[in-house]
Amino acid sequence: MSLTESLTPDRLRGADATGIAYVVLGLRCDAPLAAPARYAVGGVEEVLIGRGPGGVTSEAGGGRTRVLVTVDDPSVSTRHARLTAQAEPGTWRFEDLGSKNGSAIAGGSVTAPVTVRTPVVLELGRTFVTLITGPQVGPAERPLPLPRGLRTMDPAFELAIARIEAHLAADAPVLLLGETGVGKELIARGLHARLGRPGELVAINCGALPSHLVESELFGHRKGAFSGALADRIGYVQAAHGGTLYLDEVGDLPLPAQAALLRVLQEREVTPVGATRPIPVDLRIISATHRDLGLMARTGHFRADLLARLAGSELLVPPLRERVADLGPLCGGILAELAGERAASLRIRRDAVRALYDHIWPANVRELVGALRAALALCGADPIGVEHLPTSVVRSPGAPVRDGRGDDGDDGEAGAAAGADDGGEPLSDRRRAELVRLLEEHAGNVAAVARAMGRHRSAVFRWMRELGLHAARFRR
Repeated sequence: MSLTESLTPDRLRGADATGIAYVVLGLRCDAPLAAPARYAVGGVEEVLIGRGPGGVTSEAGGGRTRVLVTVDDPSVSTRHARLTAQAEPGTWRFEDLGSKNGSAIAGGSVTAPVTVRTPVVLELGRTFVTLITGPQVGPAERPLPLPRGLRTMDPAFELAIARIEAHLAADAPVLLLGETGVGKELIARGLHARLGRPGELVAINCGALPSHLVESELFGHRKGAFSGALADRIGYVQAAHGGTLYLDEVGDLPLPAQAALLRVLQEREVTPVGATRPIPVDLRIISATHRDLGLMARTGHFRADLLARLAGSELLVPPLRERVADLGPLCGGILAELAGERAASLRIRRDAVRALYDHIWPANVRELVGALRAALALCGADPIGVEHLPTSVVRSPGAPVRDGRGDDGDDGEAGAAAGADDGGEPLSDRRRAELVRLLEEHAGNVAAVARAMGRHRSAVFRWMRELGLHAARFRR
């Protein structure tokens, strides 16, 4: 098996390859703030990718259903690369068409046709292109001018957000689920801005409320209600009147406060601590947690009746490692926000972009923001390279150090060598047994296995594919 015959890590694979295919134009090294684009190529047998104004057009081609996707990047050749659909859903044949600046996958140059499976990241000149599979969505090729938290190039996530918007428009409560750092508050703020209530979004970190002041903070208090209550004070709930109340980490609310919050949701009124009369409130409720509230309800740690009230509709926010098509747009938006006046002149070298796509982002979008902030602080007027990124991003466990040499995107053969590994080494019985043992020992953590074996992580992924092993099987 050659270096680039099948280089889609298991962490990028979906549960299946159902749906239609999309070509997503992501990060451009010489223009990282350029707007992304997504083109549906479902039912198409052949996709040509080349330089042009940006768009997708049909072409006649020897009886095949063929489209041309154009990329507004001078480093992309007029006819740069070709994707040919294969019989197995989600599988494509990818080949470079003799382009000037070449094509690559995971830093390895594509010099002969290779088979890829969605989702996969392709490097064409200075542009990183993602081939994904997902449900059919509307015809919009470029993201609508949505609030930042709602922008996505992932069709499944786009449909999920649209469904949540419909529920919120009817004033039904919404529960956002997902790992820490995936951007749940950004999504809540985006939903609030999108649906246009006259009041503000009031965000509460339920886990940070002092335990002895939870009800006072949420519902307010009257002067003299307790020691230290020197004046009347409205709580977060009343402050959200006419707007949206965002309850972050709602699973951390103590049980007494849960009961009081349930009354607010049922009666649409709040009684401040020390008051005798309730005050009507009109608000929309968005809550969020990384906890399993269903399990907490079954074990008595969360009120089942409150959960039923909060979870009128649920949105599972995918972790960043599963949103490969969104990495480019997220980076562009974050850089635009952080860089200020420098934004228009920003550049990123290909070695740095590869590192961003290769990292598994355990702390999700929060970690991405931190990594890009650090890079901007270090790069000065130079293009962002791997030497400007945090070590934790560049050197995933088991990965070699890259020296960061290269100009603004053209690292040529050095870039291909940096992505190379020993995954072509035949798997002996001893190596096979060692791989299975380490996967069991490290509970399917491929990065830890790579470190223990002294190999590049992509080599471990490749060996696992050859053996039909999946990391999920070993997770405890």
